[in-house]
Amino acid sequence: MTDIESTIFQRIYDAVIKEFPTANIISEDIESPASFPTVAIVEQDNTVYEKTIDSSGLENHSKLMYTVNVYTNNSSNRKSEAKKIMSIADMAMQNMLFRRIMLSPAPNIDRSVYRLTARYTAIVGQASQESDKTVYQIYIR
Repeated sequence: MTDIESTIFQRIYDAVIKEFPTANIISEDIESPASFPTVAIVEQDNTVYEKTIDSSGLENHSKLMYTVNVYTNNSSNRKSEAKKIMSIADMAMQNMLFRRIMLSPAPNIDRSVYRLTARYTAIVGQASQESDKTVYQIYIR
């Protein structure tokens, strides 16, 4: 199994915190954020990319899907704030060669909260070791 969740999280975290130092950034789905703005980065799918299974039946690549939710409740500019935060997260995902497959406002339980949801996919190769770091190759398909 390909596991790059911590890398994805850290890259988005670093990018968002530069512009929004008080943002709450988490790695799981939530119904109601404790503070605002909140960015939730969740791995939604991690499946074997069957086209590249080798003759021994081993996995060589995985197809990953991530969902990014941005929650804001600023009464004067919650929509524009959410869009700005999402554009930062979106650029971080694109810089990692993930393809956005969806971006839209999403209904939230608390109607005073504005929520934007985006989904991203990529094909990721199995890890190789470079000194003490694990390195994954990300491909667009």
